[in-house]
Amino acid sequence: MKLPNAERAIVADLKLTGYLLSTTHKEGKGKASVFFSHGFHLEFADKLRKALKKVAISNPVSKSFETEHGMKFVIEGLLETQDGRRIFLRTIWMIDPGGTIPHLVSAYPL
Repeated sequence: MKLPNAERAIVADLKLTGYLLSTTHKEGKGKASVFFSHGFHLEFADKLRKALKKVAISNPVSKSFETEHGMKFVIEGLLETQDGRRIFLRTIWMIDPGGTIPHLVSAYPL
């Protein structure tokens, strides 16, 4: 199964700059160090957005489940990085109740 409407998936600016690329976010700072070490920095936030969306579009859903906040989808795949290497990543996407467009909840290397 593929992520529904993956081509329209949203990776919010705040999810990138305030979480995945934040050196001060309690849960995000460890992720930021991984992304930084592979050439993603705040000035390349849009490149990280595109790479994350590519993971969602190119890989099947490995797990899906309903929560009180909506339907969550787990997708794992290789993320193409700025330094030319690839890292195996787990991404979590959610579609809000009554919605149709997925948005990124989290991403982290495995």
